[in-house]
Amino acid sequence: MKKIIILIIFVSFLSACLIHQDTTQRDIFLKGKVKNPKEKSLLILRFSSPAYDQRIGKIASEIFHQELLKSNKFAKVMLNNDYNWIVKYRDEETSIKNALSFARKKGVTLLFLGWVEKAVYGKLTDTEVIIKVRLIDVKNLRTLWYERDRKITKAKDQTYPLETKLSKPLPPLEYTIRLLARKEINSMFADKTVKKFFRLWEKREK
Repeated sequence: MKKIIILIIFVSFLSACLIHQDTTQRDIFLKGKVKNPKEKSLLILRFSSPAYDQRIGKIASEIFHQELLKSNKFAKVMLNNDYNWIVKYRDEETSIKNALSFARKKGVTLLFLGWVEKAVYGKLTDTEVIIKVRLIDVKNLRTLWYERDRKITKAKDQTYPLETKLSKPLPPLEYTIRLLARKEINSMFADKTVKKFFRLWEKREK
């Protein structure tokens, strides 16, 4: 009997660990910093979308544009949702080079690129978004900031039985993307103490 109780406790503990496990690791890469941002002009291009929903990239780039404008860090923040910089069936670096060529023609100093890697949403499904962003110095081709992160918002209040149809409405996809955008932009402009922590975290993960 004692062995059975121990086994039940172990299985319950293991199940809890599996339920709360986050398989998407937050990935942050620091290579430099934006010097004198108030003198810089920034161009955002339409984010890359997952194959199953091409509209999400446009939504994400518009939201990041709005949040970067609110941050008031740069002299100018521009958005171009018309230019398709993604080169299909080629490696990511080819697409980045294509985007940089376009940015040079526009005469901007910084390029902000994004990839919506995952977007799951629905009436009874938690909204889950994974977005990767990269800030690049157009002149010296240096990546100043890279981050890949995940955000989940709950679809409904778990206390309401499904049969009653009293579930709270799903937070819109735009809401989840905006929360993630604010998180990534804030970390991009974090103070030196926070950035030191990121560097230590990277070393620990290697």
